[in-house]
Amino acid sequence: MNRMNVDLHFHTFPPFFIEELSRPNPWQKSVVRSNDGALTMKIGALEFPVTPDQYQARAILQTMDRMLIDVAAISPSPVMFQSHLETAALVPLYRRVNDYLAELARAHPDRFRPLGLVCLQDPAAAIDELHRALDAGLAGVELETNIAGRNLDDPAFRPFFEAASDRGAVIFLHPLAVLGGARLRDHYLANLVGNPTDTSVAVASLIFGGVMEHCPGLRIVLPHGGGSTPCLCGRWDQGARVRPELSHMKTLPSEFVRRFWYDTLTHSEAALSLLLDVVGVSQLVLGSDHPYDMGDPDLVARIERRTDLDDLQKQAILGGNAARLLGLY
Repeated sequence: MNRMNVDLHFHTFPPFFIEELSRPNPWQKSVVRSNDGALTMKIGALEFPVTPDQYQARAILQTMDRMLIDVAAISPSPVMFQSHLETAALVPLYRRVNDYLAELARAHPDRFRPLGLVCLQDPAAAIDELHRALDAGLAGVELETNIAGRNLDDPAFRPFFEAASDRGAVIFLHPLAVLGGARLRDHYLANLVGNPTDTSVAVASLIFGGVMEHCPGLRIVLPHGGGSTPCLCGRWDQGARVRPELSHMKTLPSEFVRRFWYDTLTHSEAALSLLLDVVGVSQLVLGSDHPYDMGDPDLVARIERRTDLDDLQKQAILGGNAARLLGLY
């Protein structure tokens, strides 16, 4: 097979969502057009530009080409999680999102392997939508790292993870409403500290709560290099050895840590080296976090410049691992 670069962390907005935000809507957000035609999304005090390569297929493909990305496991912007809303509003919204993503993949089958949304607040509905999305051609789903404040090992969610494991669905975990949010309001700490921390809470919950052991077929991808997980898994191992609260653990947490996949978005060569040391080349995939300013548009060159990786290892991280994960070959 020809070498390809595959991005597992690449976001989009469906055009219908942008259109709805430009008029009164139930999503507690708005999109404002300036006199020169530029779009700005407003979420409370937060504002950020909405450029065509966030919602127009042609512009998205042009950006992928500039970034040297052949295939994107394109997923909805985390802004669309909307976990604070009632299930009755979320289920039809997510269905529309998944229909759009399936249409996008049909129009560009060589460029997109989308990850959709499911409403895990209603596990039965989430299972139904998971099957529907997979049958429509999606590779899996994007889940928030907590579901309206509930950790992912909540027993109510177990049937969903069983279904995802049985179907071989890719699950991309992404933080939004993070732990300790009230203390992280200033200095952009909700992103800088909250995102990697909440990802690690999700991972620890899945491990210590028995989900990873019970569902051996789970294929979970973590953003931002897995957050704090690579640094903490040794501490988790020590806790499993000595703490009575963890006496149920028959396998060290670090063994489960190596069952996740991790994107390369670490913002640090040293952090990426640690990640390679902890989980190995086989568990790394590219992640740009397009289109956000905390992302990395230079992600391909960053891997190609590494002197501690040989050509086969670089090819695995740039696309081989992701291609196998997404069923591209």
